[in-house]
Amino acid sequence: MQLKKINILIVDDEQNIINSLKGSLEDEGYVVLTAKNGDEALEIITNKKVDLTFLDIWLPGRDGLEILKAIKEFDREQYVVIMTGHGTISTALKATKLGAYDFLEKPISLDKVLLLVHDVISSKNLKEKPKKGVHIRRIEESFVGDSLSLIKIKEKIEELSKAYNNLLITGENGTGKEFVTKIINNKCVFGLNPFVKIN
Repeated sequence: MQLKKINILIVDDEQNIINSLKGSLEDEGYVVLTAKNGDEALEIITNKKVDLTFLDIWLPGRDGLEILKAIKEFDREQYVVIMTGHGTISTALKATKLGAYDFLEKPISLDKVLLLVHDVISSKNLKEKPKKGVHIRRIEESFVGDSLSLIKIKEKIEELSKAYNNLLITGENGTGKEFVTKIINNKCVFGLNPFVKIN
């Protein structure tokens, strides 16, 4: 259930990506604005209410990191998701340090985009930054089932969230590694740092 409608800005110089994201997000009932370069994006952000920006890293003129920095200087609470077809660890770290909310690699997964939008809506509805316990419950609400294997996974999550050591979670694509890792990170008694995803 959609908790709150938000305004989303897509910044990309590839029209097919703009069309794909815009169509999917508008189908979900969101207001979608678009820009093909950083200057257009900054003009929109300074003149209209924007809750979430999907920002390509490679843009004509000023690149995405430069635009991200400018957005954060204008509005520190702005949610910005960086998109790139050439993701590197160094780029992800720079974007995170500048305040990016998340980092998506192209080709963009529309399912991931919609999940990110849901996360932002949840955060904004919980006074911009969710209380840790409430955010954990929201994540775990979609972790449903009572099979023996799922019960064992939940028990393991509880156990690992109390661990001092670093953890390595492995598995095939699409098996929920990132989902489980987010729950562990949010529940962890010792986890004071934000969750940063790097491919």
